Amino acid sequence: MKKNDKNNGKNSMAAGLAGAGIMIVLAGGLIAVSGPLYKSIAGRNLPVSDVPIYNEGTYEGSARGYGGPITVTARFSEYGIDDVKVNAPDETPEIGKAAAVKLSKDIWMKQTHSVDSVSGATMTSNAVKTAMANCVRGAVKEGTELAAIIEQEVAQENAEKALPEVAELLKEIEDGAYVYRDAEPDENGFYNEIRIEISGNKITQLVWDAVQSDGTGKRQMSEAGEYTMTENGPKWYEQADELARYVIEHQTTEGLMNDGGTSDAVSSVSIHIGGFIDCLKKCLLLAKGDTSHMSLDALLAAAADGAYSWKSGQADDNGFCDTISMTVKDHKIIALKWDAVNAEGAGKRQLSEEGQYTMTENGPKWYEQADILAGYLVENQTEKGLLSDSGYAGDAVSSVSIYAGGFLEAVKQCLLNGPVL
Repeated sequence: MKKNDKNNGKNSMAAGLAGAGIMIVLAGGLIAVSGPLYKSIAGRNLPVSDVPIYNEGTYEGSARGYGGPITVTARFSEYGIDDVKVNAPDETPEIGKAAAVKLSKDIWMKQTHSVDSVSGATMTSNAVKTAMANCVRGAVKEGTELAAIIEQEVAQENAEKALPEVAELLKEIEDGAYVYRDAEPDENGFYNEIRIEISGNKITQLVWDAVQSDGTGKRQMSEAGEYTMTENGPKWYEQADELARYVIEHQTTEGLMNDGGTSDAVSSVSIHIGGFIDCLKKCLLLAKGDTSHMSLDALLAAAADGAYSWKSGQADDNGFCDTISMTVKDHKIIALKWDAVNAEGAGKRQLSEEGQYTMTENGPKWYEQADILAGYLVENQTEKGLLSDSGYAGDAVSSVSIYAGGFLEAVKQCLLNGPVL
């Protein structure tokens, strides 16, 4: 992080290309001579006074994007973010650089680094937000309420993004073959995909590919000479195999990636490997039954066609075990039913239909609420909007009062269990 000379001038909104990179300049007149006109601390709807919250000046932060380093330069007044510039020279023009433009505008408009990511440009989005967070942390006045909020927020974001180390994950995985594919494509429209085999808590086979929506992968394309990076260097599939050999030999990814997103440990590898490492760790998380870092979208992306059935191995406090039955076709749920049965085999669905399991006098019965939740997933094919922050139903299914978080976890576990053979 670097602090530059103060700059009190007002720039107008401008955007221009510098070489292969992009420089986004968003300036605004948010600050009047009498003090701040907006009524929020970094977009959080918390009232603020005229007491300064930032150290006036220009700050710089950087982080690794999809194609390479991304730098954010932000100018602060004492009361807010006056100006945001993003330099993303190695991002793809149509996706990564376009995302940088949108993010810089969102940051300035909302006065916070914590804005929504741009769909299809996750790595670029994360890099811009991380770099901007570094700017904010450098500018914020120590001891203010905002400083405490920022530190707490950054710590939470880092914890959410952090994935366990490969060596730790391997300790809890049973022997078998596992596959995982990212739910969202990278900036070039490819989905990272990992296939592994585990034996004796070790990875014995590992294949990395990056496939398009039609199933065509970089491995196949590079073998056929259709995906060329350099004239003389190793092909994409050869570099992917070198990474796989490294992981199999060392049983870890620690030290594999440098700050630029490539690898010094495997000198023949020039491709960016952040997606490979994240995809591998998520595959291992799924292998041990941990869905904490997995969205329903990601699980469906790797789900095979067929009928699925699952029952919880542990009863809840009332003696009921969740059961899920579903049908998946073309990575979509086309049929889904949720129930919860007790030791005698009686289910909440039948009991509520017969009036023997009543929650409220006037609200929907248990089986009706269960069908509303199932219908939402079948219609939308995503968990987005299903849950509130408390784990209960969100606004999209406002008539549901039962614990929707348990339902979603049951659906994920059913997908993890695989189709019935």
